Amino acid sequence: MLYVVGTGLSEKDLTREAIQVIRNANVIYSSRKVFERVRGFVDCKKLRLISNFSEKEYMKIFEESRNRDVVVLSSGDPMVSGLGSRFSRLVEEVTIIPGISSVQKALAILRKDLTEVVVVSTHGREDEDLTLYEDSNIFKTRGLLILADRSFDLKKLKGRKIVLMENLGMEGERIVEDFAENVEIKSDYSIVYLGR
Repeated sequence: MLYVVGTGLSEKDLTREAIQVIRNANVIYSSRKVFERVRGFVDCKKLRLISNFSEKEYMKIFEESRNRDVVVLSSGDPMVSGLGSRFSRLVEEVTIIPGISSVQKALAILRKDLTEVVVVSTHGREDEDLTLYEDSNIFKTRGLLILADRSFDLKKLKGRKIVLMENLGMEGERIVEDFAENVEIKSDYSIVYLGR
């Protein structure tokens, strides 16, 4: 059986279900960064580090799961711009174990309900056109939560007041509220909130 397990933002965010699935696994796949967050719950003899995040690698992991319990650790929640959606597009036989995501943490900081925002990922999409969201009727009633990295150009939002949240729940957490042109993104783990 294949499990994609959300590890939350830190070890304290692991759910009981996640811990049990991790402990019962025959093999655990993880990036080095995610493993460092949850190393207290992972049997290192079962660990295989992933460095090649490709469809071919995912299919190899899935094939292995036909004969044993295989866990893939995902930061945050696997279904919030994570590995859960990637595996779900490739195979049907996958169980997703949710976790606390940076989106949920950002919403708590902002005191906003998920239904009050539109969540957009700009990771790997340098040409993301945010005017599509601003011009839509949805944006007139909801804020925009942008999952961003250092390559995201805040100049696209010049003149707009934003809240920049970086490294939520991790070392180096930073929250800044200012006009976009006065702020610099310093982390690849950033969320930009743009109110309506």
